[in-house]
Amino acid sequence: MKLNIWRMLKNLFIFGLIIYFSVTVIMNFLNKENSMETVTYGQLNLENKYGAIIFRNELLISTNISGNVRYSVSDGEKVKKKSKVMEIYFDANKVANINDKDEKNEDGLGESTQNLIVSEDDLEDEIGSIVDGIIQARKDGKFLQIKDLKQDLDLKIDKKNMLNNLSENINTSFQQTFVGQNELSEGQSIPLLAPKSGIVTFSTDDMESVLTLENIYTLDYEKLMKEPITVRSLSYDVVKAGEPVYKIVDNSLWMLVALIEKDEISLYEEGRYVNLEIDGQFSYGVISKVFETGTKGVLVLKMTEQIPDFQKTRLTEVKIIRENYQGLKVPKLAIVLNDSQQGVYILGVDNRAAFRPVKVIGYDDEYVIVKDGMINIEVDGKEKYVRSIEIHDEVLINGSDYRDGDKVR
Repeated sequence: MKLNIWRMLKNLFIFGLIIYFSVTVIMNFLNKENSMETVTYGQLNLENKYGAIIFRNELLISTNISGNVRYSVSDGEKVKKKSKVMEIYFDANKVANINDKDEKNEDGLGESTQNLIVSEDDLEDEIGSIVDGIIQARKDGKFLQIKDLKQDLDLKIDKKNMLNNLSENINTSFQQTFVGQNELSEGQSIPLLAPKSGIVTFSTDDMESVLTLENIYTLDYEKLMKEPITVRSLSYDVVKAGEPVYKIVDNSLWMLVALIEKDEISLYEEGRYVNLEIDGQFSYGVISKVFETGTKGVLVLKMTEQIPDFQKTRLTEVKIIRENYQGLKVPKLAIVLNDSQQGVYILGVDNRAAFRPVKVIGYDDEYVIVKDGMINIEVDGKEKYVRSIEIHDEVLINGSDYRDGDKVR
């Protein structure tokens, strides 16, 4: 009797396992059957973060008079022309140690700034080097390399033409003026009035003469981004003749320049508005120019809205939101790596999984926009044009569950 019961329990257990595995197989099949999405043309709000530099119209005011300081406005305050910014007065008891003041560097990075400017001769040399490269690549039969070199050549020529067109139309954005004359006597004072309207700042990074609007298109940004730029205060109890004491910054127009990837240059259209996020604050800008610099691209945005402390901020991080970008839209979960190549699995011949490489342009939390048509990938150290996905392809969403040749249906 006990033996029969044991056999019955054993049979029920085996039957249960069979049912469990059968249901699991069926569910997996149904999941794979239904975990597909048709490739369509779509759009996303694509976001990219970049390091950026702020360029401003700036007027640096220095004093010809030594003395004590009394401030009338705060840093970041907007002032009108001829309004009182500060006052220099003479108190023999307080000004006695003026000669002990530390000497400040008023020339910024000094000679090193000369290396930040790319001359027209340098640009001509780069163009000549690319032309030589194209000739050599044609001799060697490296036709994919010729395509890339021609793209670089077009970017260099565009930059040269842009510089030629802009050189006569850009006025200097940095000026320096000295105020006051003669020495003060005990009890005397002199007010320092704003020579123009704008935002007051009692700080400097000593880069005003280099980071000007007219230099935007000739700077070497890859070098510039590596340079230490330090903001120092101009707020003193006493000032010495010859020292800068404050700046007036034009708040009506300024430029934000972002260093982007060279292959992103084509993503930004001049004259288009883009939404921005800078230090948590949302704003917008107009794309003024896009051009190449070395191995990178440069995106110039014309700004009219202020951000906090923009009058003394030079380096920042910007999130650029490119709306309504069109491309092939696929689920993010479908993207996999196959032998270090990014791609997706689609429903191929005989209902089997087939891998297709993709080139991702941008993405959000759920979807990815990829380039359509033929794409250029690296295979065994060589560049090769291959077929990517096409509209109406059936993409397998949980791509990591598949391998080439897996039966899907």
